[in-house]
Amino acid sequence: MTVIVGLCDKGKVYIGGDSATTASHDITSLNQKKVFRNGDFLIGVTGSVRMLQLLRYSLVPPKHNPTHDILTYLVNEFVKEVRACLKNGGCLETRDGIETGGKFLLGHGGRLFYMGSDFQVSETMCGYRAIGSAEDLALGSLYTSEGLAPEGRVLKALGAAQKFNVTVREPFYVEVL
Repeated sequence: MTVIVGLCDKGKVYIGGDSATTASHDITSLNQKKVFRNGDFLIGVTGSVRMLQLLRYSLVPPKHNPTHDILTYLVNEFVKEVRACLKNGGCLETRDGIETGGKFLLGHGGRLFYMGSDFQVSETMCGYRAIGSAEDLALGSLYTSEGLAPEGRVLKALGAAQKFNVTVREPFYVEVL
């Protein structure tokens, strides 16, 4: 699995991720970063490597009019493009008429959002979030490191996740938007 950590600080979004990929009892370090930019977006992906590839190389985010609310834009226009991208790339699952994708963190407009596998978009009040198999460990680290430099907080959270969860592995990568 993995851990992806994000936080907002003074109008900047920081997202960091590890390099682990797991299958059954095997763990490997992936040679693709799970955190990347796509246009005006910073994205950190957990789960399917195929989804990571589609969001990075195939998704063309629609333009956001800065006079319109970011959350409204993400829920309506952005989600529509993500669903189409995942469907066209063979990474959208349909069961009992319900479509599901994967989970990722999204930085845009100085804010941090979470997209769930049901395409919900949410934003925490605390300004940070973690997803993946070690998200609880990373969240605890983020909570106890308040007041430190943002990139250091992200790296500490990734390090805590690796120390106590076997599905997290260096190298770690942090991107800033």
